[in-house]
Amino acid sequence: MKDNEGMRIIIALLMGIFVIAAVVISTLDIKATEANVIDRSIGKTLKWEDTKKAAKYSDYGVGTLMVAPYIYAASKKEDRVKRLSTVAIVQAFNYSLTGYIKRVVKRERPNKENNHSFWSGHSSNAMTGASLICAMNKASCIPAFALAGATGYFRLAAGKHHASDVIVGLGVGYMAGSYVPQLVISF
Repeated sequence: MKDNEGMRIIIALLMGIFVIAAVVISTLDIKATEANVIDRSIGKTLKWEDTKKAAKYSDYGVGTLMVAPYIYAASKKEDRVKRLSTVAIVQAFNYSLTGYIKRVVKRERPNKENNHSFWSGHSSNAMTGASLICAMNKASCIPAFALAGATGYFRLAAGKHHASDVIVGLGVGYMAGSYVPQLVISF
């Protein structure tokens, strides 16, 4: 077995578990709409009065972290196309998975705006970008991960997500940005 083969199997199994969980949730009509005690207390503590400003800051964070991996990928001539296509595939995968889960789970946002709260797409996409940046430039890991975390914080401050939405979004984004590229590169 090759070194990365075991990792690819684990990643494929984890992704399969996500799909199976989504199917089970949609089949059983399980709604994770109620916020728990921790979600409610963190939400009240971190919510800003000016939620529009917090939402704007989260948009800046996720936008930066979705574009920056392309800049890093294009900055070196060798394997440029391979790096750029890997970034595009990984981001498309994460974006699609996040959108699918939001529509299956249908968790209402704290601000009652809609039922696409779980998991935070901004947090997930920001962390995917941060993980891709870190893989390409180790010196940028701390600022990239800090900006991804700040993006998640601003989603809470804007009243757009529960704390559990942000935490899961950051975790899924990290997994997508750190492990999915290994699957893409191996094909």
